[in-house]
Amino acid sequence: MAGHSAVRFAAVTGRTNLAISAPCRSTDELYAFPSEGIGALPGVHTAATVLTLRRVKTLTAERG
Repeated sequence: MAGHSAVRFAAVTGRTNLAISAPCRSTDELYAFPSEGIGALPGVHTAATVLTLRRVKTLTAERG
């Protein structure tokens, strides 16, 4: 998974657990990555998704 283009961070967190950070720009990407990417891998029986929202850019109006 660490070599996947969408994965920014991957770490083993237990005997059978893997934590992955993969930014998604849309709900379509959010659905496709775990269902078609991770879920399609051999040996994967379950996957849990946790959303972490982060502000990337703030737009402000110019004052003049």
